[in-house]
Amino acid sequence: MRTTPTETLQRQLTQTIEIASRLKADLRRMARGTAPIRIGDRCSFPELVAEVERLLSERPMTHADLKEATGANPNRLKGAVTQLLRNGVPVVNLSDDPRRALWYVKGGAA
Repeated sequence: MRTTPTETLQRQLTQTIEIASRLKADLRRMARGTAPIRIGDRCSFPELVAEVERLLSERPMTHADLKEATGANPNRLKGAVTQLLRNGVPVVNLSDDPRRALWYVKGGAA
């Protein structure tokens, strides 16, 4: 079945609106001083692991902080922290609360 010009235009308009919406959210985060670039679930797992390591070497973060900074889903973030530990990166939990981890890469910059 062929796509009509109207359907093609509608699809392109929808894609443009989605891109504009993400750009608007990025601009808001820049204005607030939070992470302007969110790699989210569009990146490969090794890229996410590298970004999580970079973020955790800058300052301690909870899973919620990592989600806000990266835009990735929580399960991928937990997997990224687990992968860092498996790779021998000195990730430590600074929290006293067993229900809420506060991760940090010991030794500063990665």
